[in-house]
Amino acid sequence: MSRGKGLLNLLIPVVVLALLMPVAEIIVRIVKPQQLPSQEFLRQHVVKDMYVEDADAGYRLAPNFTGRIERSGIVTDFTTNSLGMRGDEPGPKNCLRVLGLGDSYTFGWGVQAGEEWIHVVGTELNRRHGDGTVQSLNGGVNGYGTVGALHALRRLGPELQPDVVLVGFFANDFTDNLLGPEIFEVRDGYLFDRFSADYFEESFLARESHLFRLGSRAWETARVKYFGGVPTTRAVKNFSEEDFQKGSDLSEQYFREMQAVCDEIGAKFGVVWLPADVYALSGSQPEDIPVRHALQERVAEAGIASVDLLPVALREGRRSGLYLLPADGHLSARGNRVMGRAVARWVEEQGWVGNTPAESPADPAASES
Repeated sequence: MSRGKGLLNLLIPVVVLALLMPVAEIIVRIVKPQQLPSQEFLRQHVVKDMYVEDADAGYRLAPNFTGRIERSGIVTDFTTNSLGMRGDEPGPKNCLRVLGLGDSYTFGWGVQAGEEWIHVVGTELNRRHGDGTVQSLNGGVNGYGTVGALHALRRLGPELQPDVVLVGFFANDFTDNLLGPEIFEVRDGYLFDRFSADYFEESFLARESHLFRLGSRAWETARVKYFGGVPTTRAVKNFSEEDFQKGSDLSEQYFREMQAVCDEIGAKFGVVWLPADVYALSGSQPEDIPVRHALQERVAEAGIASVDLLPVALREGRRSGLYLLPADGHLSARGNRVMGRAVARWVEEQGWVGNTPAESPADPAASES
């Protein structure tokens, strides 16, 4: 074969691929257009006037608000009280108070009031110890990282005087804590992510190509599902191992600061490791997730109590039923029940409830397989 013919044979597939790429780009833009990170992104868990500015956390839930969030066919009806917390007014303190903090996984996106895992904790403890033993309060705010939960604790703790504070930690909190609350802005009654090309290190393709964005999302899914990576929720941002380690260090710092606040107000403090669907559905064990597992060990060394709910999820049959949507991670009503009951048993084991469990009917905390 002549050298010229060999080069021609190599050139033909390159030319064909170059011609097909624009066609594929057009098809993706028509059939499955992608949100590009350089565009301002309106948060999906938002309705107008749902949030107000907060000097420390960047934003918080508006007080005395009633709204309905609709996304991907899932409807969440909710109300907030005068403190800007999902649920009814706390009222005077007359029993053990358990305060839950975290992001949308604690707020309970996709489930109705009373179905959130933190409220299931209260329901289960009251079932076991007698009605009126425990009051559970939901301080979760969509989009918060641990730093947002810390600011919420500083604001709400002295007023509510909780006896137990539980913070939910989800896989995306590593990067949420790395980025901090300054990437959010309340404008015209809406909450915006303030993305920028410089901050997210976007290439030309990341800014301009829907096909590239789709491929990046597919790689992100594969990286987490098959290679033990930590979800970032922002597929085009190239988070490095150093970034994740910094996010882990910040998470530990915020946990320690939350523990200090709880010591000041006389509350017990615990971390609830919420199970990401990509781990639960693939059968990953806690030790299979290095960054998360290392943080758990450091939290334990700091003397902070915590409970990992991934093993709880792995014991369930039909694990997909624990979640609302594929590759989303939000717990269904069933998932919230399973996790909330497990947390209630753990709180009891810590000796934080006080009295001995009353005799009760068959325990619904058993597997809902």
